Amino acid sequence: MHEKKFKLRNIEEEIMETLFDITINKESGQRTKMGEILDRLGQDITKTQLTNIVRRKLEPLGYVDYTPYDGIILTNKGFQEARRIARNHRLAEAMLHQIFNVPFNELHEQACYLEHGITERLAELIFKKLKEKKTPFGDIIPMRDIEDIGCDDKRLTEIPNGTAVILTRIISHSTETARELESYQIRGVGTKMVVKDKDTKGVTVELNSKEYNIPIGISKILCVKPE
Repeated sequence: MHEKKFKLRNIEEEIMETLFDITINKESGQRTKMGEILDRLGQDITKTQLTNIVRRKLEPLGYVDYTPYDGIILTNKGFQEARRIARNHRLAEAMLHQIFNVPFNELHEQACYLEHGITERLAELIFKKLKEKKTPFGDIIPMRDIEDIGCDDKRLTEIPNGTAVILTRIISHSTETARELESYQIRGVGTKMVVKDKDTKGVTVELNSKEYNIPIGISKILCVKPE
C-alpha cells in the first residue's frame, strides 16, 4: 500500500521555502522566529495565519517543530521537503532568466506562480536544459540529492574600504528588493563595485563611475568576493 502524500497549498509551500532560505544561513539547530518569516513574506500573511498554518498543518505533517516564543525549526523530513520546494523556485527563476529573458525585477514574482506546478520529472528536464546551474540571484541549483549552501562569501558589510568586489549572491528574492537593487544599478550576480565607505546606516559603493549609498539592511543580504 502506497503512503498517501499530502500536497501543501501554495501559501504553505511559500512558508516552507522561506524557512529553508532562512535556515541555510543560520547555525545548525538554531530556531527561526515567526517575525523573521513574516519579514520575508511581506503582506502575504498575518502572524495569526502563519501560526495557525504551522501548528495545524506543518507540525502535524512532521515538517517542523514549533515552540511558542522560542520559534520554529525544520525537521529532517521538513528540510528535504522545503529544499525540494526551494529547488523548484530556483529552477523557475533560472529558466525564466536564461530562456525567456524575463527582467530581473520580475523574476521572483513570476517564479512563484510557476514553482508550485513543477513535477520531479519536469524539474530534472529543466535542470538539464539550463546552461548555468544558478539563478540570477546567485543561488546554486543543486542536484536532487546534494546538500544546499548558504552564503560562502562575505557580506558587503564585512568588506574593507577600497576593496573591489564582485557580487556572488543575493539573499532575498523579493520583487521589492530587486527593484531597489536596480536603483543602485545592481542587476544580479556578477555586478562589480568598489567599497568606498561604511557606517551604521549603510555601505557606499562605486559602480559604473557613480557612488551609491546602499542601506545596511540591503548590504547585509549581498554576498561578495574580492574581484
